[in-house]
Amino acid sequence: MTDDKLTAYGQALRVRRRIFLWISAAGLLGLAASVLLLPGGGLPPVAQSLYRGGSFGILIAGLANLLYTCWLLRHPDRWKVTRIRETDERAAALRREAGQMAGTALLFLLVIAGFVLAAADWRLGVLLECLAICYFLFYLAARRWLSQRI
Repeated sequence: MTDDKLTAYGQALRVRRRIFLWISAAGLLGLAASVLLLPGGGLPPVAQSLYRGGSFGILIAGLANLLYTCWLLRHPDRWKVTRIRETDERAAALRREAGQMAGTALLFLLVIAGFVLAAADWRLGVLLECLAICYFLFYLAARRWLSQRI
């Protein structure tokens, strides 16, 4: 392995560090905003809890990845192993297939939930069916974009 590839990987790690720092900052900002929301501000407690939980999750994920990236930057001897693991074709194929299976399952769950919720409130059913249609349209757009790249 040449030093150029390690240097390029080091630059990629530095970019990742900045990205994870911004993600952590967004999570912290969301957490602060959800904590500072007034209880009588018109937001239901469920929504406040959702925002707090989501912001906390974003903050924790950003910090965990930030710490790992900073650790990698301090230990260049681990770059080769990590780079090989990240570019492993078998692992990439597994991630791709898992993403496809999860997307298909999500689409079916959205459609089923839309039909079930339509009995309770037709607006919820229509909302979930519109989300399923949006997912399918995003899939078609991504497929077309990827087919043009190849």
